[in-house]
Amino acid sequence: YAIRGVPASAADAILSERRNAEIVRPRQVLMALAVSVLNMSLLQVARLLERDHTTVMHARDRVAEACREDADFGARLDRLAEAARGERRAA
Repeated sequence: YAIRGVPASAADAILSERRNAEIVRPRQVLMALAVSVLNMSLLQVARLLERDHTTVMHARDRVAEACREDADFGARLDRLAEAARGERRAA
């Protein structure tokens, strides 16, 4: 898979089955943004990442919880979402 601006090794890690923290959080953010910014359904994201839709629900909820608990994380996620929206408009 190719993800613009992300090295192939990082994209492969995010799409892998690995569950270590440095991979899980970016994967959860990817899932949450796919739902919120790209307006993909839980099932679409799950199929794309070869996961169950409940995994995507869990990721979305964990990211929302992290945003409530950590304002800096929330601000970084907002900037990332805005950048993704800009990329979408430009495409």
